This record gives sequence, C-alpha cells and structure tokens, in this order.
Amino acid sequence: MATTAVEICGVKLRNPIMMASGAHPGTARAVQTLAHGGAAAVELKPLSYKSLPASKDIEIYHPFFKSADGTATTIIGASIGRKTVTYEEWFERELLGSLEAGIPLVANVTVPIKPSFLARNNLTEDGQVAMIVEKMVLLEEKGFSWIDLNLQTPFGGFSAGLDALLYGNWERVIREVKKAVKIPVMAKLPYLHNARDYAVRAEQAGVDGIVFGGAGRAYAVDIESGLPRIPTPGGYVSTQGPGKKAMVLANVVDAWQAVKVPIIGVAGIWTGADVIEYIMAGATCVQLYTAAVVRGFGVFRRINDEVKAWLDAHGYSSLDEIRGMAARHWGEGYAEQPKIAVDARLCDGCGECERVCANYKQAISFQWQVPVPRIDKTLCVGCGFCSVVCPRQALAIERLEWVRYPYDH
Repeated sequence: MATTAVEICGVKLRNPIMMASGAHPGTARAVQTLAHGGAAAVELKPLSYKSLPASKDIEIYHPFFKSADGTATTIIGASIGRKTVTYEEWFERELLGSLEAGIPLVANVTVPIKPSFLARNNLTEDGQVAMIVEKMVLLEEKGFSWIDLNLQTPFGGFSAGLDALLYGNWERVIREVKKAVKIPVMAKLPYLHNARDYAVRAEQAGVDGIVFGGAGRAYAVDIESGLPRIPTPGGYVSTQGPGKKAMVLANVVDAWQAVKVPIIGVAGIWTGADVIEYIMAGATCVQLYTAAVVRGFGVFRRINDEVKAWLDAHGYSSLDEIRGMAARHWGEGYAEQPKIAVDARLCDGCGECERVCANYKQAISFQWQVPVPRIDKTLCVGCGFCSVVCPRQALAIERLEWVRYPYDH
C-alpha cells in the first residue's frame, strides 16, 4: 500500500493534510480532536501581542456558494478586532494539552508593520520587529515545530495582511526571525498575480518554505439593506473554499518554477483528488479549512484514505513520485485544437449537450433515431460546456499529443 507520509523542512508529517488556522478555537481539546481525526499538523490562528476587551473579537461567517451536489461550499467571513488571547495566556491554558496531541504545532504569526499601525501603538519599526522576534523565540522554546509569518490576512487590510506586503519591510522581519530561531520559518502569502516575484523575494530573505492561499480578500453586499453583508470596517471580508482552488494552484505552479524551498497550498481541499492536484502542481503538503467546518474534523482521515487509494490505483508508492508532475509541463500544450469525444456507453440521449452548444458553436446535433450526439469536428473547439451539463459524464475533451510551444507565454 502507498504511503502518504511527507517531510517538510525536516518536520515529519504522517500525511500531507494539515489544519489551517481559523476554523478551530485553538484550544488543547480542539487540537487533540483534530489529531484524532487524522490531521497531520495544526496551524494555530494568530494570538494577540496584548490583551484587548472581548467585545473587540467578533467572528462572522456566511456560506455563499454550494456545488451542484450541495456539498462543496465556499464561505466568506471576517474577524473584527484583534484576538483577545495573548501568547502568554495561551501557553498557560492550552500549550501542554496541545503538545500531548502528538502532532506538530504551527504558529500563524501576523506581521503588523504598516506605518499607521506603528504610530497608533507608539511603536517604531525597530521596536515592532523586536517584539515579533521576541515572541518567535518564545514559540520555539515552547515546542512549536515551525512558524508561518502571516503576510496575507485580508480583514479590512489596516494593520496586517496585504499591508504587510505593501507597506512593511516584511523581508527584514523574515531575516531577523531567521537569525533568532532554529525552527523553520515560512512566509504565508495571499493569492498574487505575481506570485513568482514574491516567492523569490521570500526565498532570498531566508524563508524555509512558502504557504500560498489561505483567506483571500473579498466583498459581499446584502441587496435588501444595501449594506455590506459582513460588517467589517470597509466591508472587506475573507473568502475560503473550492472557489479559490484554481487560482491558488496557479500560484503554486508559478512558485515551483522559481524557488527551491517547499510549498504548501491552501484553498479548496475537499477530496483526495484536490490533494493530488496540489501535489502535482508542486506542493509538498496542503492545509484545509472549509471542509473541516462543513464535514467535521474526521475529514482529514477520509481525504487521506482517498489519496492512498488513488496512489494504489495508479501504481505509485508515495507522493514524491507525482510531486511537480504537472508543473514540469509549463510552456507546453496541445499540438492541435482539442475536440469533444462522446462515450456512447454512458450517453442516454437527454439532449442537454445540444441545448448548450446551440448557444455557442452549434457543433452538436442528434440524427434521426440515433440516441447519441454527433460532434461536428469542423465546428467544435473543445470548450467543454457540454461536458459540464452532461448528467452522465459521457462527454470529455480528447487527450491529444502535448508539445512545447515555441514562444514564452
């Protein structure tokens, strides 16, 4: 039987599926439950640098998309205000029980270094960097396996998240933290159109790995009230779930082409097939969030079983054999225009494909008393709309010869 165990930055994981920060309360009980459910590691959501009133800590989530079968869900949400649990408070209440879970603990550390944030808190950049480094040393001493420097929190964007990339000297923070600790340090980046550039900058600053994805910045409107659906400052929210997977996969591929450090993908992990996609795109492992909320903490074991079954069915003994398999084909494509093929054994002649194609290329028709669609190859461009609506999965894009394109696209 295939193994799904992986090693990242010297840390051994029993499988490639981690719990991302946010969907669990960060208590020892939650960590132990996640470990029992099969999570390879748990990333703890950011702790506060100082205590604030509980009224400042509000979390709101709202599902806004479900897949056709009613399972896969994309959600929006927000945390308003800073977390009220400080590092010291969490260590006292939850550390020992969390370590007893027996799986690696990962610290998700926000990097709030925007000038306006420093001014409001009477901090200099030197003082803020020193405070961050001090906490990172403490995390190492307490037994955390690695640190994710979070450069991508999207809520409002006024002291963390993208502001850390746009305004703050985040590369300096990476360098200073790396000098101070021996455990791995990773940069957690948002979805970026220029992911390759930021990945290279992070690697040059000294990170041991890169995390792509997580929560993306979004906006939603309640059309009945005319108000933002989530009442954050500015109305900005985060988005997680299957709707983001394709975008984050693109970031993983871009980074895999440019850096040598391992990559973690975060977004849209719902099945074992999703994990396989990320590994083939170049990821070493993945983090999931929404699936754990909707399907329960036992989802880790179920998804890992699906990954093992896929590896066995395809003759692979480990994930190392498929890592980067798709990314290696960057710059390649079909030698000719792909077409749609019909599997007559599955087709029931419902006509949905013809209805959809009539709105675009008019390449599909049914002949008299023949219950299988006829594809006009001179008109078909292999767009795949017909395969999307086919209830029997009887239509698919033909697999053709791949070639390397003679230009840099």
